[in-house]
Amino acid sequence: RPHPRDGRIDDGVRKCSRLISLTTFLSLAVFAQTANCFALKECSYPEKNLCLDRRKSARCQYVPKSSLIKDHDGEDKSNFRSGRFARAYSAYLRQLKRRPLRTQSVTAGVISLIGDLLSQKIEAQTAGIPFTLNIVRLNAFTISGAIFAGPFVHLWYEFLWGVGRWQERRYGLHKWWQSLTQNIVDQTLGVILFFPAYFYVYEYVEAMIGLRAPSFATATVKMQGEILSVVLTQYRIWPVTNALNFSIVPEHLRVLVSNVVAVFWNAYLCTKVS
Repeated sequence: RPHPRDGRIDDGVRKCSRLISLTTFLSLAVFAQTANCFALKECSYPEKNLCLDRRKSARCQYVPKSSLIKDHDGEDKSNFRSGRFARAYSAYLRQLKRRPLRTQSVTAGVISLIGDLLSQKIEAQTAGIPFTLNIVRLNAFTISGAIFAGPFVHLWYEFLWGVGRWQERRYGLHKWWQSLTQNIVDQTLGVILFFPAYFYVYEYVEAMIGLRAPSFATATVKMQGEILSVVLTQYRIWPVTNALNFSIVPEHLRVLVSNVVAVFWNAYLCTKVS
């Protein structure tokens, strides 16, 4: 039965969609500046103990020359290593390299948690009602992100990176052509695989947490009613994000770029799936 405040909630969803677009471009501007040294070829290898073995990986971690400074003993140290945030970020990158699947799963769970908190807050403010945290919904989105979205995104990005490396090795294509192919595959096959499955995963997880039997018929009706608007909205966000992500952002930062945008994207998606 339609809720009398559905119109105001839809207004909030549209505002959230515009916020996602703005955040996308701001996030990518920050990471584009980070990747600027790569485009200008002003990067150098760090110390050998920070470099990945090329027999195990085709990429090596870079740091800008300008970020290296000399301490009193004449040893090279990086400006990026100072500060709590920098140390935490470095630790995150190390975990992402050593245990990529587990790290990405935990990251997706945290992103889903933050996204649903933001979504519930926006829904309450838009509807003009007091904010009451829906614990079942919050836990359902967190677990769905950890067990489905995180592993899917990790494995899917590995597949897309493999497509780009295959194009370069087989045909010698430029990075921009690789990015175009990756974007097309992501926005066609990736969309078909991810979004319908996510509705069913969420329904199953929410049913388990709420101690009820999952209703896949309900999930089907919900998916059929919302999938078009979800897909159209994601076409406004992710093609631009992925085009810049695949082309100018260093490979080891690409998942992080997607995660920053995904916080606000999940805030929108929670309003559609829940």
